Amino acid sequence: MKNILFGVGIGMILTSALNISFGDKELTLQDIKNEAQKHNLIVIDGNELIEKKDDSNNEGSTLPKDNSGAVDKIDVFVEINIEKGLNSGQVAKLLKDKELINDELTFINELNRQNKSNIIQYGKYSIKKGIETQELIKIITTVR
Repeated sequence: MKNILFGVGIGMILTSALNISFGDKELTLQDIKNEAQKHNLIVIDGNELIEKKDDSNNEGSTLPKDNSGAVDKIDVFVEINIEKGLNSGQVAKLLKDKELINDELTFINELNRQNKSNIIQYGKYSIKKGIETQELIKIITTVR
């Protein structure tokens, strides 16, 4: 038993030494940006920020800008969960509550016009706010 524990201890020491010697890769800013992009995140450094005052409440906000000085539009995504068994009216109400559509009846009529009111796919979705109705219908009726 003593020899086994001694062997395990030596193995741990050797593994740690190898990890210290060869596992010391430093991440670059580009590596971090690439990894963040895989997870739908953005990396903003201090040079990319501007201060914009809101006239209505005098609170400041920071927004990214490109090199021209114009403020970029930041995409906002809304998480929704369409549960199995919901009908088109219930889905329209969910989308209205999440501010993805303006009018439930208009949305339902468009679903019916496209003969897609019975093929809404249940599940979790991350949908960009301001998306066109046609694209929204395509997303929630396409089999995944």
